[in-house]
Amino acid sequence: MSDDSELKTIGVKRLVEQVMAGLPEPLTEDVIEDVFCAIERRPEWLIEYEGLCADLTKTIVNNAVGVWVGRRLGLVGTQEVESTRTKLAGAYSKLALPAVKPGRSAKRRRRSRLCPITSARTGLNCSPTSSTTGMSW
Repeated sequence: MSDDSELKTIGVKRLVEQVMAGLPEPLTEDVIEDVFCAIERRPEWLIEYEGLCADLTKTIVNNAVGVWVGRRLGLVGTQEVESTRTKLAGAYSKLALPAVKPGRSAKRRRRSRLCPITSARTGLNCSPTSSTTGMSW
């Protein structure tokens, strides 16, 4: 994201930070979809999201949500998949740790709050009480 894009999407960054502060842990590779689900559930966040879409376009806002979530967690998109739990985004990127270059210390990798899940479609829903296996990478 360029400096100009970062300035334009600072409102999206603030919304992402608010939403992520309330997400239950452990987070999964589907955290971007989880953020959209949380926005959809909470009227004040949905109003803010819709205002951002009116100002910037839905495409820019949705892309910025993915970028800001990934940056906050130090993760990168691995594959784009269809969103099945929210109407706000048609698709999103699953997130994972970035590849480590040979010779880099494992200590230098940022630890993630993600846990693996065998299928994004098994048991995960938009309810705030949903949980996963609790395993960590």
